[in-house]
Amino acid sequence: MINIVAYPNASGSRYWRLEDPFKYLNKTGKFNAIISTEGITDKMAKQGDIHILQSCVDKEGIALLHYYQQEQGKKIITEVDDFLEINKDNPHSKEHEMVQAREVIEITMGIADAITTTTPYLANKLKKFNNNTYVLPNLMDMERWDGTTSDNTSDTIRIGWCGSITHLDDIKSVVEPLKQVLRENKNVQLVLVGDLRFRELFEGYNVECMLGVPFSFYPTKLRGLRFDIGIAPLIDNEFNRCKSAIKFYEMAIAGATFVGSKTVYSVEVVDGETGFIVESGQEWVNTLNMLIKDKRKRGLTAKNAKAFILEQKSLEKGINKWGSCYSSVLGLK
Repeated sequence: MINIVAYPNASGSRYWRLEDPFKYLNKTGKFNAIISTEGITDKMAKQGDIHILQSCVDKEGIALLHYYQQEQGKKIITEVDDFLEINKDNPHSKEHEMVQAREVIEITMGIADAITTTTPYLANKLKKFNNNTYVLPNLMDMERWDGTTSDNTSDTIRIGWCGSITHLDDIKSVVEPLKQVLRENKNVQLVLVGDLRFRELFEGYNVECMLGVPFSFYPTKLRGLRFDIGIAPLIDNEFNRCKSAIKFYEMAIAGATFVGSKTVYSVEVVDGETGFIVESGQEWVNTLNMLIKDKRKRGLTAKNAKAFILEQKSLEKGINKWGSCYSSVLGLK
């Protein structure tokens, strides 16, 4: 039995990267993987064969794990699912600076036995800190996401976007195309989920804005919003290029037709078959107008995308990747 102890952050990545994979690892009978509710303690350090640190900045705790790593052969994995540099416009930038988050995480990656991350692109960025880097792609716990959908039965076409205030620049990049679409299609409503401040970008337009919910409620919330079209604009910068395509997964499993930026989504979305890839503002307008008018195309594309997610992105089907990674870190086959 391989004992794993993880020390998570407070974001939704805790579930994508730790909670949900651990559920399926434990079902194999080969692992006892738990989330520490008390931080890094001597008790936890002794209990785990492998310790997984996710955005951890507890310097004393990391030092304790490093001691056990050197003295008893305990293994340390640094889990990274995002670009390390935080833009000054990010509302969490001051907090990161205060605790020296980037510096601590970089040092931890250097002493770790391995790094796990989400995409080959991000893995290549992280190998300069530790060449022993594994890609564990984000997969969906279908028990959490359910896969059932509630169709929009009203005459209003609902275009949905979900994101925190950290994605303010991304939604700003498509404000004018979206306004044009709303002007040209009176039967369309834009729904923004995440922060009430987004409403200010669309004053006078048919827009509904609402707060986000804790991740444990998010799949149910997303299904209930009954989006016809789900959008994911991403400006082309290094931070966004290190993202994975989970917005595509989420919209697809909820039954929405997906439209996203080339920045990340062109890697997984088959343009015109499982979703639509756009770049310029005019492409946003043209693609959304086409989908608004063509219900059949929306339905067929959404159906293809959901089938792809169920077949290719199931965590239960792909959990062996995680088990093989952790076994390899311990030197086991």
